[in-house]
Amino acid sequence: MSDVAFERICDAIVTGELERLEHDLYLADQRDGVIRTASQRRAAALVEMATRSAAMPPDARRPA
Repeated sequence: MSDVAFERICDAIVTGELERLEHDLYLADQRDGVIRTASQRRAAALVEMATRSAAMPPDARRPA
């Protein structure tokens, strides 16, 4: 696999998960009456990604 292909795959994984979490936060904000900007939700989604990563056990299976 070329470096370019690898970078595209990595970008797709990170972007896809970030967008998914952002959307989940958007829906939760709508449900709970929370008002945040898209930038604030994106930052919260990045924090959530980091929190989940830190909480993952060392022997956990990575998603395919």
